[in-house]
Amino acid sequence: MTVLGFGAVITMFTAIIVVCIFELSQIQHGVAEVENIVVPYELLADEMAFDVVQVQQFLTDVSATHDRDGFVDAEKFATTFKDGVKQIKSHYANNPDKLKGASINSAALG
Repeated sequence: MTVLGFGAVITMFTAIIVVCIFELSQIQHGVAEVENIVVPYELLADEMAFDVVQVQQFLTDVSATHDRDGFVDAEKFATTFKDGVKQIKSHYANNPDKLKGASINSAALG
């Protein structure tokens, strides 16, 4: 009887260990996806937000100072922003399942 009790406990512990190993493997897969896909696009989005602010700043400077060189600087940041949009658009065109529930303004994607 005692052997049966120990066998049940050992079987239960083994099952728990197997489930934990499986769950940890799933977590590792999720973390790898975040590191390799989500983080780079998050950083790109941050850079794009900075580009928007810079365009606004240079256009404000042009308006205030009438120095037309600001248009060149604004265009550099606008181009960087557009390149970021192309990268994101390309990524999600190849991975449409990643857009679940998201809405994208097609005019913004140009």
